[in-house]
Amino acid sequence: MRACQILCLLCLSIVQMAAAATVDNQPGAPLTPRAELLQRGEAALASGDISQAIYAFERAASMIHAADAEMGLVRAYMQSGAYQSALSFAAHAAGAHRDTPPAAALYAWLLHIGGQSGFAQRVLDETEARRPGNALIAQVRVQLRSAAPVATGALLSLPWRAAPFDM
Repeated sequence: MRACQILCLLCLSIVQMAAAATVDNQPGAPLTPRAELLQRGEAALASGDISQAIYAFERAASMIHAADAEMGLVRAYMQSGAYQSALSFAAHAAGAHRDTPPAAALYAWLLHIGGQSGFAQRVLDETEARRPGNALIAQVRVQLRSAAPVATGALLSLPWRAAPFDM
């Protein structure tokens, strides 16, 4: 593929992401098909229907490459007990969406629960260097330095929720 074709595809992806973020986030506006899929994925995850959650998040992710659907997939994999899949996808989300601190927060949380606390702190350090003063990163850092981290407050917010839904 020639460099100009790659550049055109990259520009198209950026325009699509910006359009989806704008449309999906307008209060009072009708939900876009992608936003409906994200909502359906969250509802399925909350009710314990992991296969439907994965299906909805994958469909939303196929519409546009964005962190929210990817974090939904990570959480669905974790809720199903597929730690390795969740960790792999969390690494992708954190790396591909370096401008989205919640993706790094979720990745660091998974690293920590997998016994990789030092690496989790480095992920938080790098994110803090890019986005100084991010409250979510600070909250994750405090929890991961405690003897028994607990997801509370902002750590229970969607789409980066760091705990499974109660069943």
